Amino acid sequence: MNSPWKALLAARLLLLLSLHSWASAVSYIDQHSTSHSNGHTCVGCVLVVSVVEQLAQVHNSTIQASMERLCSYLPKKLFLKTTCYLMVHKFGSDIIKLLEAGMNADVVCHTLEFCKQNTGQPLCHLYLLPRSDQLIPGCPGLSDQQ
Repeated sequence: MNSPWKALLAARLLLLLSLHSWASAVSYIDQHSTSHSNGHTCVGCVLVVSVVEQLAQVHNSTIQASMERLCSYLPKKLFLKTTCYLMVHKFGSDIIKLLEAGMNADVVCHTLEFCKQNTGQPLCHLYLLPRSDQLIPGCPGLSDQQ
């Protein structure tokens, strides 16, 4: 097996695990109305949004098509495919708007409140934070970081 195929297989497995934990955490948050997300939710969101962006670039396609492409890669087992399509239906338009506005995956996930900052703790992020003039008004947790 060629090395790129191994990397692709590993990436797919990582995505499956991330998406599953992301969907489970979102369900838990919705059911229990918690005010703080756990780290798995945030990491899962950032990973998935990053992959959607990369799929759009690699396939020269829209964000919507990339989200649907990602969902199509997932198996029906454990309701991963169904959960993915539900997440696209619920959050897809917001993800599209934010990514088209030039926001990175961290900003998208903070805006959608999958990532939250605990009081007194530094902001957890994977990508560079946007300049203060690039922030979206009302984006939770990012407005006071500059």
